[in-house]
Amino acid sequence: MHNNQQNPIQPICNTGNPQQFHNPQINFVNNNQLPTFIQQPQNPHFNQLVFQQGLHHIGQNINQQQLIHQKIHFPLFLKDIEKQDLLTISGIEYKKLKLLGKGSYGSVYMIQNKQTLEFYALKIQTSIQKEEVEILSRLKQKTFKNLVNTIEFQKHPETNEYFLLMEYCENSLQNIIDQKPIDHKEARYIIKQIANGIKELHEEKIIHRDLKPENILVFVKKDQNSNMTQNIYKICDFGLSSTKDLAKTLQCGTAHYMPPEQIKHQNNLLGYDQSVDIWAFGTVIYELFTQKVMFMKSNRQEVYEEILKITQKQIDEKIQTDLKMLDQQYVKLVQKMILIEPSQRITIDQVLIELKQQSTNIATYNVNKENIIKAKKTMQKTEKHFRRKQGEKLELTASTEQFSY
Repeated sequence: MHNNQQNPIQPICNTGNPQQFHNPQINFVNNNQLPTFIQQPQNPHFNQLVFQQGLHHIGQNINQQQLIHQKIHFPLFLKDIEKQDLLTISGIEYKKLKLLGKGSYGSVYMIQNKQTLEFYALKIQTSIQKEEVEILSRLKQKTFKNLVNTIEFQKHPETNEYFLLMEYCENSLQNIIDQKPIDHKEARYIIKQIANGIKELHEEKIIHRDLKPENILVFVKKDQNSNMTQNIYKICDFGLSSTKDLAKTLQCGTAHYMPPEQIKHQNNLLGYDQSVDIWAFGTVIYELFTQKVMFMKSNRQEVYEEILKITQKQIDEKIQTDLKMLDQQYVKLVQKMILIEPSQRITIDQVLIELKQQSTNIATYNVNKENIIKAKKTMQKTEKHFRRKQGEKLELTASTEQFSY
């Protein structure tokens, strides 16, 4: 089982050195051009800069003529956000509530839309890989059910910092696993949600490469007409994701969840594909039911060695032994996912088909079980009624006999 201490084994794909923070200066150029920055005056709480020159969206340049008739609002960036409570992003006012996390990449804040009162996460990132820019730009164009949705993703033209406005998720699967054993019915629901998220990624030709409980978040969906809520499990953190599936030269991911080919890849030019996510998914399911990682050693190198040395027979026996509390269909599904040979692993479409079949079997079993229980209750009721009638007959006979005296 995980503890609350920091996991010493972290993703090992270096995203680059953070850039030094600095506050953009307000300056004006000659009369034939627009001012580079215009600071909102006389209101210390109106936290925004209006950029009117040199601005570009990710993957799209905006020329000066377009900007003459357009104002685009950004929050003040990281150095300034730490001091401010109100932010304006793309013309919408937000209230900064609290810092959710901070690291070498930058910071993540919880913010609230002042009008709708909805919560969001605002990530200010000091460095970012080119491929992550491409992926986030593409994902921003769509809405996904089981991926953390990106609302805004843009780059500050002066500081080169990126800001990422996302759905706010209240919890992570890692925290849920750490807290207590998960009910099997809830676990089946979680597995189906994760599978849907992986399918959404793979349909976009994206390989996640770092799927683990920490990167699966819980979005709480609230019913507007009642107090009912529903947990939606969403995959996040596409910093190590890739759209390519051949000749990758970087070994990225977190050791416990990496398949052998991903570990080996640092030493050769062999490629890997979407099946790395299937292996990782299988190890997440294992952890969901056992509350422990499948390959646990004291350090990253030992984890690598165990995954590279273990045989398929040993993997199958470990799954069979540690998941013996599950129906055999689930055990076999996990075994089909954690296969040493990538080409033999089940695909995400096949995973979803099997999950649907198992849900049907469970539903059929539950209906049959319910019918058996109903039939049993009916028989008990009939038998009780019969006995009562027999008792009344006996009592009547006894009364008649008494009168004969």
